[in-house]
Amino acid sequence: MNTRLLLLGCGLVGAGAIAWFAYSAGAPRSTEPANQDRTIASAPQRESARAPALNRSLTNFAPSDQTVIAGRAIDVEARLRNAAEHGDARASFSIYLKLAQCADSMATGTSEQEREMFRQGGVDTRTLDEATAKLQVECQGAEELIASRGRWLEIAAENGLKEGQLLYAADPVAVLGSDDLKKLDPEAVAEYGQRSESYMSNLALTGDVDAMLSLSLMYKASQFTPRDYVKSAAFRLAAERAAPTIIRPQPLSLTMSGLDANQQADAIRMARDIQSRCCKS
Repeated sequence: MNTRLLLLGCGLVGAGAIAWFAYSAGAPRSTEPANQDRTIASAPQRESARAPALNRSLTNFAPSDQTVIAGRAIDVEARLRNAAEHGDARASFSIYLKLAQCADSMATGTSEQEREMFRQGGVDTRTLDEATAKLQVECQGAEELIASRGRWLEIAAENGLKEGQLLYAADPVAVLGSDDLKKLDPEAVAEYGQRSESYMSNLALTGDVDAMLSLSLMYKASQFTPRDYVKSAAFRLAAERAAPTIIRPQPLSLTMSGLDANQQADAIRMARDIQSRCCKS
């Protein structure tokens, strides 16, 4: 699945449960290296009922940052619009989160395959149906707002909100309207890729390992960023070294896959340089 957002609101497994998929060049933390999907998952007390389908976890978001505001999407947008239009990054990000919740396919129902996945994760169908019904009510009449949700994400990112910048790089469909390059303006695609890379690079310089992991996979697999397998390996190594208790190292052979001896040496040197610039104790 290329770009997928799932933000379940306050009715499923506790209040404010939230999790989302991002593009296929996602960022792994402490899980098996073979799967490259990126997931930003909620804190344990807000674990999403769709967790069995998610296998990437980013934990830098505080619970308050992850909570989707309860209520109808059109009311949330109306209440926060003025502040967001005047540059309030938190307000604009809250609008985006609410509308991204409504953009998920669960707002229109769940397939039998998804229902089985939930059952395997210990979620009964009654709970699932209640959450789906609640989501559908909250998202009713918000179709036009949902289509323009990327505007609010851009405002949050432009005004320096870290979560907004991380999600900007992770949600091209919201920003561009599609992830199908054939349907997009090449200039818009180029600008999106450059902004995403810039946001992640600046965050990585502060020691943000989520940004490092994003850069690693952007350079490896994103259709919006030029391939650079040396940089990909370097940012993966730097993230592992910066947060060894959080990010389980993947086999070096996997990190260095496809690189010759000289390129591997370059990647190691680059990782050391990244760490020396961002993460001195």
